[in-house]
Amino acid sequence: MLTFPAGDPNYGVHVFRGDEPQGQLFACLPQSEWSGTGLQANGAFGPTGLPTWNNCQVRVASKPSDQVFLAFTLPDTSNGTTTTTTTTTTLADTTPPTINSFTPAEGALVHGTAVAVTGAATDAGSGVKSMAFTIDNGSVIGQVVDMTAPYGFTLNSKLLPDGHHTINVTATDNSDNTTTVQTHNFTVDNTAPTTPRFTKALAPFTTATTAALTFSSTDATSGVASYKVQFERVNFNATVFSAWATAPNGGALNRTSYTMAGLAAGYDYCFRVISTDKAGNVSAPSSLTCTARLIDDKALVHSAGWVQRVAAGYYSNTYSQAGSANRTLTLANFRGDRLAIMALECPTCGSIRVYVGATLIRAISLAATKRTDALIVLPPFGQRAGTIKILTLSTKPVVIDGIGASRT
Repeated sequence: MLTFPAGDPNYGVHVFRGDEPQGQLFACLPQSEWSGTGLQANGAFGPTGLPTWNNCQVRVASKPSDQVFLAFTLPDTSNGTTTTTTTTTTLADTTPPTINSFTPAEGALVHGTAVAVTGAATDAGSGVKSMAFTIDNGSVIGQVVDMTAPYGFTLNSKLLPDGHHTINVTATDNSDNTTTVQTHNFTVDNTAPTTPRFTKALAPFTTATTAALTFSSTDATSGVASYKVQFERVNFNATVFSAWATAPNGGALNRTSYTMAGLAAGYDYCFRVISTDKAGNVSAPSSLTCTARLIDDKALVHSAGWVQRVAAGYYSNTYSQAGSANRTLTLANFRGDRLAIMALECPTCGSIRVYVGATLIRAISLAATKRTDALIVLPPFGQRAGTIKILTLSTKPVVIDGIGASRT
């Protein structure tokens, strides 16, 4: 508050920021125009009428901590001249800054070694000098004071245990006014979900064009957010599996099931699942579950003595039938360790032998009390390469519907 003697009601007051009259002009008004400007006479006046000015007080509405220069002109009634008097004052800044924003957001999930902790503050008076950040009670990570905007630091969240934590934040201005402490809550999760598991393994061989998968995983801190299904495949005569690829529409599943469509005959398909939690931690891949789609009988090389027929109810609606011994069906260039035969079982059905190259894999009797189109899965026999051969052993009927060839 500045005080100076009363004078002519129309004298002028010139207010400058800075310590020289050449500074930035803040106000230059006759007293009759002071209403609403922040300049006051005797502490108060209204929009109309002025009091008797025995004393004039001027309050300057200015930025706190600015140095304000006032020049006021008074009339000299004795000789008709005017006198200019000057004074300066510094307005005190007693108001702390305002914290405007902060990251991570309230309740955020964080993980990893590079979590951005940032803050922003403003101060209308002396300006912001620093911001201080304290994790929990400061026992694990000491207080960080940043003197340069933008304010903040990089947090290595792996120094903290998984679970709930707090960040206490303050801002201080150049007059050393400090805000009250703002507390922000966040959760650290640096632990990946459990390795997913398939709740049911696929059958080693299938006639279907689809493979239905179910799986599960858990995460103790933030919970599982999504699953990714990957697959690899290989043809019965290829040397190696394809590279792992994300299954179609299987990259970010929010459910624990997935169905792969479009399985091709003669291919092995293997699947694995990876889970990601809500903090972004990624699990190890699951163990594999695999299946191979059968090759239809019409794709085999038939010796003399076979009849190929079309009929509903059989795999791909076809089958091959022989009624004499030493009739063969062959499939060249097989590489793998497991076979399956789709064949008719019945009370009068005959027997076959299955070979890979010159090696006998299995002798199979197709005699059974009930008539059924059966999928007969042979035990694994170790990796082999060569031609698969099915050989009939008698004149009893043999009906072959398909063959499964796998390396899993």
